[in-house]
Amino acid sequence: MRWKKVRLLIPAVSTFMLFFSGHPALSSENILGKRARSIKFAVDSPFEISYLELGTLIAVRQGQIITEENLRKSLSGLNSKGIFKRISVFGESEGDEADMVFFLEPSVSIASIQVKGVKYFSGKEVIAKLRLREGKLLTKVETEDLKRSLENLYRENGFYNTKADVKVACSMQDGRGQVAIQVDEGDRPILNFADIRGNENMSDEEVMERLGIITGQSVNLKKIREKVGRLINAYKKRGFLLVRISEPELIKGEGGIKLAVNIDEGERYVIEFVGNRNYSAAKLKRVSGIFTETVNYEGGIIEALKDNISSFYIDKAYPFVRVDVDFSKDQRRITVRIEEGKKGVIDSIDFSGNKNVGRKDLIDVMDTSERGFFSFLTGSGIYREETINSDLENLRGYYQSKGFPNARFSIGEVRSIEEGKLNLQIDVREGSRYIVKNIEMKGVSFFATREVWRVLKNRPEVPIDYVAAFADAWKIQKMYFDAGFHDCKVTVSFKTDEEALHIDIVYTITEGNQFTLGNIVITGNVKVSSDVVLRELPVLIGDVIGESALIDFQQRLYRTGLFRSVKTRKIMNREDKKINLLMEIEEADALVLEAGAGWGTDTGYRGSAGATHKNIDGLGRKISGNLIVSEKESKFTLDLTEPWFLGLNIEGGINFTIQNTEEESFTLEKISLGGSLTRKFWERSSTAFEITFNRERTKDVSPGAIISPEDVRDDRSILFRSIFVLDQRDDPFNPRGGTFNSLVGELSPDVIGSQLEYFKITAQSVGYFKLKKRIIFTLSGRGGFGESLDGGELPIDKRFFLGGRTTVRGFEEERLGPIGVDGSPVGGDSMINLNSEARYYLTDSLIFALFFDAGSVWLRNIDAFGFDLRETAGYSIKYVTPVGPVSFDHGFKLDKKRGESKSEIHFTIGAAF
Repeated sequence: MRWKKVRLLIPAVSTFMLFFSGHPALSSENILGKRARSIKFAVDSPFEISYLELGTLIAVRQGQIITEENLRKSLSGLNSKGIFKRISVFGESEGDEADMVFFLEPSVSIASIQVKGVKYFSGKEVIAKLRLREGKLLTKVETEDLKRSLENLYRENGFYNTKADVKVACSMQDGRGQVAIQVDEGDRPILNFADIRGNENMSDEEVMERLGIITGQSVNLKKIREKVGRLINAYKKRGFLLVRISEPELIKGEGGIKLAVNIDEGERYVIEFVGNRNYSAAKLKRVSGIFTETVNYEGGIIEALKDNISSFYIDKAYPFVRVDVDFSKDQRRITVRIEEGKKGVIDSIDFSGNKNVGRKDLIDVMDTSERGFFSFLTGSGIYREETINSDLENLRGYYQSKGFPNARFSIGEVRSIEEGKLNLQIDVREGSRYIVKNIEMKGVSFFATREVWRVLKNRPEVPIDYVAAFADAWKIQKMYFDAGFHDCKVTVSFKTDEEALHIDIVYTITEGNQFTLGNIVITGNVKVSSDVVLRELPVLIGDVIGESALIDFQQRLYRTGLFRSVKTRKIMNREDKKINLLMEIEEADALVLEAGAGWGTDTGYRGSAGATHKNIDGLGRKISGNLIVSEKESKFTLDLTEPWFLGLNIEGGINFTIQNTEEESFTLEKISLGGSLTRKFWERSSTAFEITFNRERTKDVSPGAIISPEDVRDDRSILFRSIFVLDQRDDPFNPRGGTFNSLVGELSPDVIGSQLEYFKITAQSVGYFKLKKRIIFTLSGRGGFGESLDGGELPIDKRFFLGGRTTVRGFEEERLGPIGVDGSPVGGDSMINLNSEARYYLTDSLIFALFFDAGSVWLRNIDAFGFDLRETAGYSIKYVTPVGPVSFDHGFKLDKKRGESKSEIHFTIGAAF
């Protein structure tokens, strides 16, 4: 076989040259003009690029004519990956056809970094200080630099005999580099003496004590440098506000190792407070912020005193405080003059001149608010000038949205109406209101004009919304962006008739070209295959690519959990009307460990521990194990997840579970093995189908809860379950808007060997509605229906139970509904649960709510346990902390029956580690 070498390309040194670099002429001996019969890649090792991705980087395709242009683009695309030392193309022609092989010689890229022998620094510190990272390319010269840098790093910390060795090996199996760093630190440095200079007002002994220095013992320069701030703080508290301390150094001399510390104490200043009638000088010093390490110059001290003391007084309801600072170097004195002003919070806000907009609407626009009942927690009613000024701009924008383009606002009189209460007056000059006469579109050709009109908020013959007019220009531009017109520009202008108070809105659209997706270059991925990235593409190479598709692409990658950051750079080839993507990826930790603990009235003490590996094979396959233990339950689950089942965008899973749960009326022991297929859509919505093989045993069943022989059972079941979830909440953890809907169906038939026959359906719908800035109303409905297929009753472990913190809060856990003769909850084959709650956000973390709950659980075939809707109401307090939520619910029965408690309290605290 006689092959012709078409060209040898040395890679460019800069990724920026990705799509813009020039290309040398091709060899005269070539295969240009032939049809590509086959295209292959020969790589010494697969390295960090897949054959699927290689195909996306080249411009020539099988069956196409090989031209100078598509061959140049192919070489440039492969070169853009930045991981090949040489790229060559060989070809063999036969008639009008040619076979092509791209020969690729990889560089060495870091896939793993191993650090051994370190004690003084941690392995992570060494890697960070040497600026190493996975995915970085290394050369032999750089490894020598790493060795010298590491030895110098230790030498700076007193380790003068440290020896370091850096080795890089490239695996011929996967083409990836392993960096091995071996450190022989040598003996720890012993401090012989300390050379402290400039400390006239603090003894050597005190300086050494604050820095943790002891002569004759080993010295840790890292810890000494960390304690310099303590020494600075001690000086500042003695009045040396401009003290400067050089970074401590270890120096090797004839007498051994000495520590050199140079101190410039500066002058000692006296701080004097004048006019502070309500707060002591000691208190004001504590809040002044001048004793920090960062405030070390005159201007910084003055600024810190003014800002921090002013903020302190404002938070204490002194809105008109004035703070001036006199910094006298000659007298070595800092005088802080305070005019506290009158104390008071805003009790009422009034407007003058607002003829067309009501007071309530204007109040809702403002961040400044009147004092409320919980103002001591929320800070409502505090007068802050910067917030007021921001509110005036918000009011102006609101008026512009109502057709008043010339509206103006100013702060009027702020007067005391009672001791500690203020009235804020805001003056309004509305100006004239303008009506839209015409809306004109210029330059629209790709879309029909009526399609563009649909996104507009303004309409003729109604007051103009200036804010919406500019927002609509962006909406139109986004329509074009999403259709692939990435150069589109949309401007809005206005034609005003001052006499008639009419206005015309003119949108001018410059469409530009429509772009398709070209090459995709992925960098930074070492342990995650590029196939994982490419399979998340919402469009095919060569298809039109819009802005929404690019955003969707990035969001899909984040949702895999495999990436810490994904930066996508568009490089537009306007000549070919293509968008090439340069993707810089930083991989997330594949192994995640989790633990949590808490306590609740429903579960008692509880804890959990789990481990997940999100990338066991480079293709995003996930394995996870989780253990949950509480006073009522122990449960272990092991899950294996295949993100793209059979190459389809469907998640496949295998689940193994061992469970022991103690309910109020029975204990359930369960071992199950199941499989599932899940199709995810949008951000948090999905459909799923599951099949589970179970071995279940119910024991310790309360006699009063037994209504059929199946309530005490030890058998196997095969369960089919279908799940639909539509989650459109704005935040899954703290929602303030949107809806959540779910539907779950279960079927266990005997046709495939199941000893338990039943079906069960459960549905839920929750809505979150914003009534005011701080008030969210929640409405929830849940219902369920089940039936045994063998003519008996639904077994107890499959029945519905209500009552408790998450259902009807005026009842204990599972105590709403049928109760047996011994007081045990029986459960039911039907259920309905309604919840409504008004949540008031006192702060972003503290929520107070009033709720109304109702529910019923009943057995359709037993009259004594029929439908009986129970109602409760109460209040709830929830506080979200960095280590988990704390919630308190107190529900009162509105239809209390004989023998029942008046109310129930539910409390839970959870902590995640």
